[in-house]
Amino acid sequence: MIKAFTILELLVVLIISAIVIDLGISVYQIAFKGFSSYRKINKKINEVSLLNSLLYSDVTKSIKIQKASNGVDLINSNDRIVSYLIEENWITRRQDSITDTFYLSIEKVELKFKDEEVNEIEKPIDEIYFETKILKKSELFHFKKEYDNYSLMVFEQLYK
Repeated sequence: MIKAFTILELLVVLIISAIVIDLGISVYQIAFKGFSSYRKINKKINEVSLLNSLLYSDVTKSIKIQKASNGVDLINSNDRIVSYLIEENWITRRQDSITDTFYLSIEKVELKFKDEEVNEIEKPIDEIYFETKILKKSELFHFKKEYDNYSLMVFEQLYK
């Protein structure tokens, strides 16, 4: 007589193997969803952090900030212009031939000079403020440019 497994024993092993494989696939799907969600959140946080860093650096290095048609122009000491185009669902940063787009839902934008709202193009700005929703939380961005006295006197003469 040949020793072998019965059909019943093979079916039991097959059912147990199918259950183990199904559990493995379920665990993989749960882990993949978690990683995908983490990656999406991390990407949004990195995008916001980069925008904040670039805007802070551009405001700090600029010698003049002025209102543009749909945003602001930051002019540095080499007369190079960094433009920020502020739309409802994104902010675009342009410097020379480089363009960066940050996908954020912008809710409120205020451009001010000496605590007064600036509405005219090419008028100087010393304060940029906007609100956005990031991962269902409202976040505030606020940048203030401290001009030297000479610049303030020039602005006063030019934009009376």
